[in-house]
Amino acid sequence: MAITGLAQERMHRAGASEKLVGLLKGPRSAETAHRALLALRIMSDKEADRLAIMRAGGVDALVHLLQSGPLSESAEFATAVLGNLAAGSQIIKDKIREAGAIEPLVRLLQDEPGEIAAELAAVVLRNLASGKEASRQAIVDAGGLWPLLSLLATGQERLVYPMPCKV
Repeated sequence: MAITGLAQERMHRAGASEKLVGLLKGPRSAETAHRALLALRIMSDKEADRLAIMRAGGVDALVHLLQSGPLSESAEFATAVLGNLAAGSQIIKDKIREAGAIEPLVRLLQDEPGEIAAELAAVVLRNLASGKEASRQAIVDAGGLWPLLSLLATGQERLVYPMPCKV
């Protein structure tokens, strides 16, 4: 099922970003988090929605979910949303770095390099590295260089190309 541009616009106007980010904060069921993360991933396709998610506190909520570990579905989906957000403007990339996302992303790479969360973490780091030098340096400082090189050496073609979100 594809979400049309009209449906995305209606979701944006209805303040869906704030509501969905709100579902990620505080106590929630795994199913609620899963559905909110799926919707945020779809919505993060456009820059206006990326900015709305960031303004709603979405980056901090997503970074918090990264702490769930490499085998967690919440961490995997949060990483996917962060990847879409990091494909946006520099202000969003800066917010992701400032929210402390780089260290948990590098841990996802190191702890379970064969997991989808690790591949998605590499995509986020790639998107962040395409911005300011501060992000590239933070990745190196967090120990991310060798895990990234190791992942690329395994032939992960998906890391070379953008990962569009299609539902």
